[in-house]
Amino acid sequence: MKVTRVKKLMISGISVITNNETEMSEENGKIASLWEEYFEKDVYKKTFDKANSDFMYGVYSDYESDASGNYKVTVGVEVTKPKNAIVIEDKKYLVFTKQGELPMVVVELWEEIWDYFEKNSEYERAFEVDFEKYAKENKVENVHFVNMGEKLTTEDYYFLDDHINSKGHEKIGNEVVSKWRTINPANI
Repeated sequence: MKVTRVKKLMISGISVITNNETEMSEENGKIASLWEEYFEKDVYKKTFDKANSDFMYGVYSDYESDASGNYKVTVGVEVTKPKNAIVIEDKKYLVFTKQGELPMVVVELWEEIWDYFEKNSEYERAFEVDFEKYAKENKVENVHFVNMGEKLTTEDYYFLDDHINSKGHEKIGNEVVSKWRTINPANI
């Protein structure tokens, strides 16, 4: 887990309302079907104002309460205009990264995140916006919003600007998951 500043993102795609209880059931879970629908209906090609980015996102937003309530999941890509997009604000985030085979790597990473927040009282989940950034084939970055303003010191930033230095900064990849290549062969 590392802390990094994420610049404002706007993500557009397709969404569904679900909750963790529903997702624990293989026959009733909605998230896997949402990803399938995104690719089957070729939503990428139908998305307007796409940014020049090779990443895909799974965004968790509109939390009803906490981990036990309903929330919205959106599968999509970065766009340049906010119309019909979920806005991820320019803030400091905790970034969890894991590599492995999809989709199990995502499940395993979420288990690690839940475990982290159960055992670590230093940070508290905000239940505002969480997102998965699919950066490389079989790699997912899972991000949670946390108010880091009081947690970081001046030693955690470069001297001349507010960018996090090498202690807190994680480089992100240039490639996307293998399915991304199937819908956007121009970037192969």
